[in-house]
Formats: sequence, structure tokens, C-alpha cells
Amino acid sequence: MKKYLFFILFFSLAFMSFADNIQFNPIPNNPQIFRNNWDNTLGLDMPTYGFTQFDDFGRITGVNGPNIFLGYSWKNYFNPVVLDSWNPYWAFGTVVLIVPYIYIGADYIWENGYFFGASIGLGGTFVGIYFGKYF
Repeated sequence: MKKYLFFILFFSLAFMSFADNIQFNPIPNNPQIFRNNWDNTLGLDMPTYGFTQFDDFGRITGVNGPNIFLGYSWKNYFNPVVLDSWNPYWAFGTVVLIVPYIYIGADYIWENGYFFGASIGLGGTFVGIYFGKYF
């Protein structure tokens, strides 16, 4: 049990330090971060099918929707999504309708909408590697 707690603490601190080093570009019409035509996502992560959340400038800030484990998930990026780079996030939700989980991770999102990511967390899931597509 101590190994798992150490493992979770280590990767939590690593992801949080990674999130502080991301450059935020406040220009709302930058094509690298401005993508308001991706309304949904489908992938082998949680949420499995998601509804994209946007900020006032149309930049992706999160995804929420049902997951394959009979629950509902919310994924929130630390900063608006930047294409062709790693985008760290935190997420929470349920599996089997009532079992809660929380995790952190990072997604690499290409300009064509495909993404690849990894996460680590507590609750219904522990470690995950996944892929999907924004559309």
C-alpha cells in the first residue's frame, strides 16, 4: 500500500510541475489553439464519448460525457488546449454509476483531432494509456 501511495504522490507532483511550465498564448485567433469546430470526442479513455467544453474565445478547456464503465466523467485541462503538444488535465467522475474516481493525466492532440494520452489516478481506475479523436 505504501508503494502505491508513493507512486501516486510522485506522479502527481511530476504532472503538477509539468503543468506550471506550459506556455499560455492569450491570442484568441491563433490557429494552434483556436478550434471551435470540435464539438465531441470519441476514444478509449474517460469520457468515452464526450461533449467538448470551450472558453469565451472558443478554445477547448474540457470534455464531459458518459464512459464505457457505466458512469459519467469530467476532464478539465489546466490551460486551453494547444495543438501538437502535451496538455495536462485533471479529471473526476464515476464508474458503475456510483464508484467515484479522480485522476490526472496529459493528452497529446494533433491538428487532425486525434489524441493520445496517459493518466494515473485513484478510485475506479488506476493507470491508463488511451487514444481517440475530436470531431
